[in-house]
Amino acid sequence: MHYRSLVLVFILCLSGVSGAAERAPLRLATLEYPPYITETERGAQGLVVDVVKAAFARIGQPILIEFFPVARGQQRLLNGQADAFFSIKKTAEREQTMLFTQKALMRQ
Repeated sequence: MHYRSLVLVFILCLSGVSGAAERAPLRLATLEYPPYITETERGAQGLVVDVVKAAFARIGQPILIEFFPVARGQQRLLNGQADAFFSIKKTAEREQTMLFTQKALMRQ
């Protein structure tokens, strides 16, 4: 029991330290893909957007989601104007210049 308390205190201390430094938001490019990814007056909405937001919120990383056609979003990613692109289909050609997750956000 005493060991568990020490671990909890240690984790709370680490989360306080990591939360103290303000992180710059990651710039995430995406495409309009209703109903999974939709651009609204309130910002990005949809099932896939909810998963992406929850994942980054869990690690305390702010994000900025911007919408682009696939070719422009891909170009922004390759030029360093975006940090990631979701949900783009994995192809052999894209794998030459981009890193993909091992698990898909959504299977169709």
